[in-house]
Order: sequence, then C-alpha cells, then structure tokens
Amino acid sequence: MYYYTAFGLQIASEPELPGLMPGAGIPDVTIRFGEVPEHLPEPIKNKGVAYELNEGSFLLRVPCIARFLVSQGNEIVIDRASGTDDVDLSLFTINTPIGVLLYQRGFLPMHASAIEVNGVCVIFTGVSGVGKSTILASFHQHGYHVVADEICAISLSDKGVPFVHPGVAYTWLWRDVLDHFEKDVTTLKHRQNNPEKYKVPIEKRFYTMPLPLKRVYVLSTKNTPGIEMVEIKGQDKFVPIKHNAYRYRIGNAISNPAASFNMQTSIGKHTIVKRISRPDGKINIDLLRERIISDLENG
Repeated sequence: MYYYTAFGLQIASEPELPGLMPGAGIPDVTIRFGEVPEHLPEPIKNKGVAYELNEGSFLLRVPCIARFLVSQGNEIVIDRASGTDDVDLSLFTINTPIGVLLYQRGFLPMHASAIEVNGVCVIFTGVSGVGKSTILASFHQHGYHVVADEICAISLSDKGVPFVHPGVAYTWLWRDVLDHFEKDVTTLKHRQNNPEKYKVPIEKRFYTMPLPLKRVYVLSTKNTPGIEMVEIKGQDKFVPIKHNAYRYRIGNAISNPAASFNMQTSIGKHTIVKRISRPDGKINIDLLRERIISDLENG
C-alpha cells in the first residue's frame, strides 16, 4: 500500500498515485484493486451513459481503462482493464471517483484551481478549457503557492467558514502553454490519448495546509476585446458556485439538499465572487495574471 494525504483525507492506496503528498496515520479512505460489477443492484437512484448510483454506492465505467466502485465515502475499488497505462489509471482515479467520494463525505468539490495569497485561498473556476490551470501555472511561475488543481475540496469549519484542502501537486498543461513558460517537456509525461497535454509536477511552493476561502474568480470568454471584471453579489453568487461544482449533476444526486444549500450559503457569505471575461481564443496569460494581482491588492 501507498499512503497519501490529499483533499483533507488520509488515503491508503494499492495503485501508486504520483502527485499526492505522503500521508500517515489511520486511513480515512482505501483505494484497492478488486472485482467491480457491470451494474449496481437495484434500486438505482440516478444513472448516465457511463455511471450508476444507488444509496451509498457509485459505479463508473471507463472503456479500456477500468471500472470504479465508490462506496460510503471510504472506499474505491478499481477493476483495471488489461493494458491500462499507469498514468491514465492514476488520472482517472483522481478524477470522478475522488469527486464522488468527496460528495459522499459531505465536502463540496469545486471544478477549480487554487492558490494561496497572504494566508487565504483564492480559486479560479469556470468551464473546461477556459484557462484555470493556465492561470494557476502562471501564478506559480511568479512565486505563489499552489493549493489544488482540477478538484478543490471545500469543507466548513465548526464556525461555518469554508476551507479549501490541498489537492494534487501537479497540473495538466497544453504544449503551447509550456512553450510560453519556456518549460522543457522532454522529461514530462503526456496523456496516452493526447500527446499535446503534459503532466507538470508542482515540485516547489505547494501549500500543505487547509486555507480559508476568501475569493472566487469565475473565468469566462467573450467576443469583444479587453478583460472585464465584475463582482457578483447577493444570491447571484449561488449560481456560479453551484454550476461549477465538480460533476455537479452527479453531486446533486448524491448530496443532501439542505447540506448543499448550507455549503453554498456559507461560501457566498464569506467570499468575494467576481466574474472575469476575457477575449475568446488564445489567452493572454501575463495580462490576465497582472489584472488579477491588481484586483487582489486593491481588496
């Protein structure tokens, strides 16, 4: 077994999961290889093309990779397909199965990237491809600590304050972004099905403690020039928080509605939420980073 700490949990894992911090102590979660059925027993609470869930269990089928069974917020069983690449297996494990497990445990996993700024957490969220990992990498290049990428696990303190827990110590970046950062790709691993996207370890400046969430930037694109930044206030904050939850349709089927509302309300109460709209197409990384830094400095 390998032992890790991530997402506010201690994890014992049979497969190696590079990019998670070493852990110790009694595991909260076990990840192991084993047999996983093609279907869950009835009654089925919710299902999609590749998944099924019932009370307490979630089954995910990833063709040519594995079947995953996530149970009761404390176990992930992996039925690995023959010839599965280790990088892809790790990628898919620390993906929907982990997101589902966090929902089962009462966390809110946000589809976001996160950095530390002056002892608090700032997250960047938005639809896939909008530039969350790119802006995270840019901040890291300029001396900021990374907290998480792809999945940001949020829980509430005893006083109802939202905290973000450290996630994975790596990010996935496109070749053109790495070229912009003058990063040598010869030592990096790319996805088996996508040779243009590389796994980039966060070897320095990775924050290892949970941080209070204080600011959320919702990234989006537009068809006009210039970068626009607008604060989202009041109940309107709930919409981007809800819709940018990780696999939020699955999360809605798993989570307790009252607990979800309490989580969203607490995030809205304790954070500033702003929408950043940038021109569609290739992102101007440096300009966007400087605009965000200016906003953070001005409170």
